[in-house]
Amino acid sequence: MSERQDDAASVCRSCGACCAHSETWPRFTLESAAELDAIAPALVRADGGGMRCIGNRCAALTGEVGVSTGCAIYADRPLVCQDCLPASEECRVARDGIGLPPII
Repeated sequence: MSERQDDAASVCRSCGACCAHSETWPRFTLESAAELDAIAPALVRADGGGMRCIGNRCAALTGEVGVSTGCAIYADRPLVCQDCLPASEECRVARDGIGLPPII
């Protein structure tokens, strides 16, 4: 991993914006039945379409947004979460939505 990638990953772990900006964002898309079964039912929305949220914050998000965050189901997180990379368009939208500057 390059120094720039290390910096982006470090900022990502302190951010959490992608997991805290929309109650509809952590949705399920192309996950298999086995992948969905790996997620604790208590963390899944009642309609089964995505992750349960508390307000705009994904129930699996741990820590304090903008300070230090993590994912309680990181290894089993939905594909949309896996696809949101530091400094991506999705990242920029999420960070902007909660008032954090973009990762450059």
